[in-house]
Amino acid sequence: MNETAEQQGTSGWIIFASVFIVVGSLSHLSTGMTFVLNTRWALEMTDYTSESTVKLLGWINLGVAALMIASAWAVLSAKTWARVVGGLFGAVTIVNGIQNLYLNTFWGIAGIAVGVAIIFAVSVKGSIVARDATLLGTTEGVPLAEIPSERDDGIKDF
Repeated sequence: MNETAEQQGTSGWIIFASVFIVVGSLSHLSTGMTFVLNTRWALEMTDYTSESTVKLLGWINLGVAALMIASAWAVLSAKTWARVVGGLFGAVTIVNGIQNLYLNTFWGIAGIAVGVAIIFAVSVKGSIVARDATLLGTTEGVPLAEIPSERDDGIKDF
């Protein structure tokens, strides 16, 4: 995408993707906080045998949550690399959901669904909203394919 396109905004899929990346980060945040702050409970509920392993996994989950929030911001900024990273975080969220299935089946399935939604949303081709720029009369620098045209029948294509 060129700079002019990035300044004009993004489609609803990009917003959907960034929101779901943040929602997915909440799963990692809750797992991380639980493992760090309530290590004894996590040891009883999981197959892990050492406190240090549980705490390390908690800190890793907290780090992933922070990176996911940064990725969501970059996706909103229309960065292509952020969509790729968002897809990877969607896969990580699916794995986290599978891991959490035995702790709480509902939240495990919800985590898997959020991961699938993230991958779908970042995979969809997001289009740039050129209509707003055209309505404001600022079409300079916008590629011709993105400027709505008037057809012969008088109906505008948006």
